[in-house]
Amino acid sequence: MSWRFRKTFKVLPGVKLNLTRHGLSATLGAAPFSINAGPRGVYGNVSIPGTGIWDRQRLDAHASERSGFQPLREAEGAPPGPAYILPPSPAAQIHSASTESLSSESMEQLRRLLKDAYDERATITNEISSAALEANAATNRYQKWKRGCLMKRIRKASFAARKEAADTAAAKLEELQEQLRLTTLATEIAVDPEQAEPYHRMRDEFAALSECQKIWNVLTEQVIDRIVERSTANMAITRDPVTFSLGSCDLIQWEQKVPHLPNRTGGDMYVYPGFVLYRASKQAFALIDLRDVSLRVVPTQFTEAQTVPPDTQVVGQTWVKSNKDGSPDRRFQNNNQLPVVNYSLLLFTSPDGLDVRYLCSNAALADRFARAWAVLHLSFSQQSGDESQAEQAQGNIDRVEIFRNAYDKFNSAHDTFNKRLMSIAGSGGKGFIERGDFAAYMASVAELIAAAKGCMEIPDALQLPNARMKLHRAVDSFEVARAHFEKRVYEGRMDPDSVTVYYDEVGRFLDATAEFWETLTSGGTKGRTRGAPAN
Repeated sequence: MSWRFRKTFKVLPGVKLNLTRHGLSATLGAAPFSINAGPRGVYGNVSIPGTGIWDRQRLDAHASERSGFQPLREAEGAPPGPAYILPPSPAAQIHSASTESLSSESMEQLRRLLKDAYDERATITNEISSAALEANAATNRYQKWKRGCLMKRIRKASFAARKEAADTAAAKLEELQEQLRLTTLATEIAVDPEQAEPYHRMRDEFAALSECQKIWNVLTEQVIDRIVERSTANMAITRDPVTFSLGSCDLIQWEQKVPHLPNRTGGDMYVYPGFVLYRASKQAFALIDLRDVSLRVVPTQFTEAQTVPPDTQVVGQTWVKSNKDGSPDRRFQNNNQLPVVNYSLLLFTSPDGLDVRYLCSNAALADRFARAWAVLHLSFSQQSGDESQAEQAQGNIDRVEIFRNAYDKFNSAHDTFNKRLMSIAGSGGKGFIERGDFAAYMASVAELIAAAKGCMEIPDALQLPNARMKLHRAVDSFEVARAHFEKRVYEGRMDPDSVTVYYDEVGRFLDATAEFWETLTSGGTKGRTRGAPAN
């Protein structure tokens, strides 16, 4: 159709997004001219309807290999010493890169189209506001004479001019409203079943996570001088409470709600199938390929100076000012006791500079959401044939290497911890182990347990039910013993019996691990599980 008033208007094409295991592709427009942008590049499509004649050409330069995503790993355990809340500080501010840097190359065509649509709508919306005022004024002037009896008869030309002005203003407003309607991108998102189920499950877990009693956006962090501050914490943070919810972004018109994560350190995040929309401002936003966004969950022991949320687990107590052994420093007045609680830290990162962090009061819900995110990530890596076998073999090697590193780290930490215990026992019970050193040791234990669980998922291990079951039982017992021992130490109730029970489980775990690797390598897998650690 032709436009009478705003002739520079252009109708934007529709958008169809298709999510498969290869990634997200976007088709802009329809036959006879359309553009397809996806992981393999940007292509222009031209066809002659009804003839079967078509042509397809690549429009962009050959893209370089994209960086692989980083799937979720098991938590690395609590950091050495609990975090502690302090008044806001400008030091070590957490922020992401600019929206231009964050955008994935494969999403650039769609990002430009969304920006054009937003700019067009913003301009037309402003014009509609002015046109509505003009139309209202012109209509009132016309209706005033029309309802009267004298002026429309003695000044017929002026009355006709008023009518024409009112009709013109109304037509202009109607045309602008039609143009505004046409700038709304008709977005269709088609998702393959292999990605639809993991995405919807992730969204369900996010909805459950949004019911946490407290979620904070981490703004800054700063290392604490524990001696000067007389604190058991090793890191101070500033935080701001936020609310997770299922919502939508005005840039994309889609009938379904998506996870919305407010972000005080940069842009809000909207998680769509296949990509994350990072909205820094009305006109500044990025589209990030979902495969490039890594999520890691880190259990954190936190010294809570504010009200403890009802859904949070309290694991110990400390003091505002404390000595090295955790006892209160009595030189300070009003040295109140503070609870130490278990929170979970969610870390969103990408190779291009995304860095967004949240602290969640309910550690279990945060862990479930992170695992659902990892499953969604893995749905993109499921391929067939030789490529799948090669990836599986590399995955087995990675599991072994992770276990070797975790084993070496634990072995060193356990040796140091054991020597310290022997030194205390030899001095008649005098001395102490610093809280940070003990937390670091417990973190190495948690990392080793997580690595052992990963090795049990090696396909060849599944064919060894006896050795695998023995290791599984040893891992479960060791995990329970570790948690019990850690709790007693933090509560100041460590005694010879608790140490003996814990050391017995350590021995059983190491024996089961040695038998597992011996059985695995003797079963014909030697060479594929290179570098399997020996006890």
